[in-house]
Amino acid sequence: MAPAPLPTYEIIVARAEHDESVELLAREAGLRLNAASERLRTQAGLHVAVASEGWVLGFVLGWAVAGELELMDVCVAFDFRKQGIGRKLVEHHLSWAEARGARVAHLEVRPSNRAAQSLYRSLGFDEVGRRRAYYSDGEDAILLRAEIPSPGGR
Repeated sequence: MAPAPLPTYEIIVARAEHDESVELLAREAGLRLNAASERLRTQAGLHVAVASEGWVLGFVLGWAVAGELELMDVCVAFDFRKQGIGRKLVEHHLSWAEARGARVAHLEVRPSNRAAQSLYRSLGFDEVGRRRAYYSDGEDAILLRAEIPSPGGR
């Protein structure tokens, strides 16, 4: 099945009006997320890809602390996957973290999630380890790490 046509969208800081849509996308992806709580964390960045019509196409959540970014979740609505939204969200988030002094990014990804692994590797992430039986279903987690270029280094 072909993806839905990609609407015009922008990536912005999530607001209260996006909470329900972000949480619905998270649930559909098997994630638990309280968008309102994350928006209140000073170290957290919750950004959304919002269509010009106002609906949320995807989101990214990460925490920038002590010079590092922990990329928590990247989620794109099923009908709009494989159209570059995930890449734009991660790139945006790396820039957001860089502006907050982060110089390295970390994340975990399932070995079975080949599409996400491909995206992250294309953005400069390399495997640095594994966590055995990390996920609730017993699947391992691949630990990935990337250097974030310093300002002007892009």
